[in-house]
Amino acid sequence: FLENSIGHYALNIIQAFRIIGDMNDADILEEICQLAPPDIIRGEFLSETQQEYDITTFNDNHKLNEEAEARIKELNKQLYLHSGIDIWSLLFTYLDEQIENL
Repeated sequence: FLENSIGHYALNIIQAFRIIGDMNDADILEEICQLAPPDIIRGEFLSETQQEYDITTFNDNHKLNEEAEARIKELNKQLYLHSGIDIWSLLFTYLDEQIENL
């Protein structure tokens, strides 16, 4: 996420989570971005000499300290993809409210 093109839109994604009422994921991504700013991480990744077909790990491409890396892994487990939070109901509720306001 942080090293690919989506990471460039991290602040927009955080804002979108907040707009639909998913403060948990917004706060988690915000903390992850503080630990590993996406534009810096992406820059490190792009400046490497690997080819697109090379198999690497996050550690191969980034110089995060062990504490930050452990915290990011811990936070990742709390994101909606792993926690079971029904993000779709939040999104559909938000969309229904927006449609009603038209």
